[in-house]
Amino acid sequence: MSGWVPVKDAVAFHRPGAKTLGAVGAFGFAVLGISLWLFPGRQEFAAVAALPADPTGFELYLEYFGSRAYTNPEIARDFLAGMGNAVTFTPPVDMAMLSYGQRVMLLMAATTGASGLPEAAIEQQRATFDAIASPGGSFYWNLMPEWDQSGGPWVPQGRPRYIGLSRSEALQRFMDYYRNTYPRLAEYLAQPAGLRKYKLAALTDYSSNVHYGYDFGAELQMLERGSDELGDVVTGVAFIRGAGRQYGRRWGIDLSSWRSTTAGATTYTDSGVLTGGWSASYLRRHLYWAYVAGTNIVHMEAVLYRKSNGDLNPLGSALQDFGNFALRRHTDVGKPVVPAAILMNHEHGYDTKHGVFNQEDAVWYGDIAYNAGDSQVNNLLRTAYPDHWLHGLAPGASFANAAGVPNATAFRAFLSAGGDSRPFEPMPTTRWGDSFDVLTNHVPAAVLDQYKLIVLAGDVTLDLGLRNALDNWVARGGVLVMFGGQSAASDATLSGLVASEEESKVGTATEWLADGVVNEDEEPYPYMAVEVENAEVLAVTNHREPLVTRRRHGTGEVYVVTALFGQNVGRNSLVAAGVALMDQLMPRLVPAHVEGKPIQFAVNQGSGKIVATLINNTGREWVGTVVFNNSDPAVTVSEYVMDQPSPFTLQGTVTRVPVRVPAYDVRIYSLENTAR
Repeated sequence: MSGWVPVKDAVAFHRPGAKTLGAVGAFGFAVLGISLWLFPGRQEFAAVAALPADPTGFELYLEYFGSRAYTNPEIARDFLAGMGNAVTFTPPVDMAMLSYGQRVMLLMAATTGASGLPEAAIEQQRATFDAIASPGGSFYWNLMPEWDQSGGPWVPQGRPRYIGLSRSEALQRFMDYYRNTYPRLAEYLAQPAGLRKYKLAALTDYSSNVHYGYDFGAELQMLERGSDELGDVVTGVAFIRGAGRQYGRRWGIDLSSWRSTTAGATTYTDSGVLTGGWSASYLRRHLYWAYVAGTNIVHMEAVLYRKSNGDLNPLGSALQDFGNFALRRHTDVGKPVVPAAILMNHEHGYDTKHGVFNQEDAVWYGDIAYNAGDSQVNNLLRTAYPDHWLHGLAPGASFANAAGVPNATAFRAFLSAGGDSRPFEPMPTTRWGDSFDVLTNHVPAAVLDQYKLIVLAGDVTLDLGLRNALDNWVARGGVLVMFGGQSAASDATLSGLVASEEESKVGTATEWLADGVVNEDEEPYPYMAVEVENAEVLAVTNHREPLVTRRRHGTGEVYVVTALFGQNVGRNSLVAAGVALMDQLMPRLVPAHVEGKPIQFAVNQGSGKIVATLINNTGREWVGTVVFNNSDPAVTVSEYVMDQPSPFTLQGTVTRVPVRVPAYDVRIYSLENTAR
């Protein structure tokens, strides 16, 4: 019973700071041992093997690292505890991998440098995996684990640099690097699905690259979150879910407990005291968010779930709690209601701000400075997901400096003294809920119909095909929001406006014409002078020139905010009029909203039900109201996490539910139609 990694032999591998040369170790991610817990018999194995595979259902993968980790009987114990329904193993491949069912992922990079295996050995393991895979199961080969790191084994000579390049040139260099450096990888990615019984998976680190992972050929792409060297989970979901929808492929969230600024992954003492990494509460909230956001897969990177006596530690208990919820009690929370998309250029190279190493105004791994369009993307995300850029920092912590950068030694001392890390594990709130996906201008026309609202972001360009597709989409009821300075903003076929030959001007106030409300607190903003051909003016500048216009087309609308890229002169915030426009549009698109202080909020909808998820990332109880817009007055409301009925008041077809969400906790309210 050797080969898997017991605690005493565990070694932690992970990338160091994103500005250094990168990771160490065979795969460049957290590698943690599995505690030794032996018990006789194989009844547990048989019970797990009887679990049917459902490739269309939600899959919760538990990663066990080490040679022949599948010989560890503790895995069966984790499964019987309800902590997962799928497993990830590293080579060597063996039939024993199937002891836990028909959901298996092979973690083996398709390159010698990243896997530590010769090409012949990689091919042998791949072929064996294909031989044991079943067409009726769910089998994945993760052949690109953390392929897009800024350092590490994928870029042993240093990553490509993009200084002085255009964004299209940067994308070309990026793609060429992988195709030319790893031709065997390219061959595997090009192999038709019909010639193999497994699907190809990639584990991507940076939000900027999720569309490119699918371009390479990944059939499942997971985005790593949790690590403080990567972005937050809320904006990350918007990017990876949008990419999955754009390509019509599966997507997932890989959850890491690694916190490099505190030099470790999540670990607990036998008495339940956190000694490193993130708190169980923090990771639990990530799990619930990924699930209600519609992920096909959550992949748990290897970590310790048990005490030395075999009992679950706080993280193991949190995972068991979530597994019980998602795999047993509430397997159907409906589909996420994501009515809006942010449409960017395909070569944008934009990664959301986060942590210590990615706060600069630059794209493409920090090599290309923001232009005005990039600043707009940043300001749009800051508005939609307040505080997302704090992920990986610890503002206000005694163990951090003035910039919120933690000190590992001080952090361990803080924990050993009984400190609570949860106040210093920031997660965003959501001004408009979990309502956006990120698409690129390579999106097929048919995908547009999944959205009711599309916002052009950055210096996005529309070719004739996409421009016509958007025009037809608007005619069918879509709502398009555009901004001055974007290439299509002067196109009368979409906007109903013609750019004036005058140079851009600067406004300092806004007046909404419908009610005469004047906002004199606008920061100065540059705007594009336009002539109105086929639109109505909704708001004007202090010069009485159009600032917000609307063109009705078919059953849809096109709005234009003439402020250049919708932002102020300093490019550090959106104009208030643009935010007000979004505040008016978004409530029309979702069947529920919240009233109260900012909170992380999502809406799902299923047959006869609307589900609202609230995640409180503060140390104070959240008190507010969930407002459902239901079509039938015969309803009941229940809370799913605690499985309790909830009081509500009904006013016609509007249901109001008073809500209390404890500090650092999750509540999920379901309004169900009882007349069905």
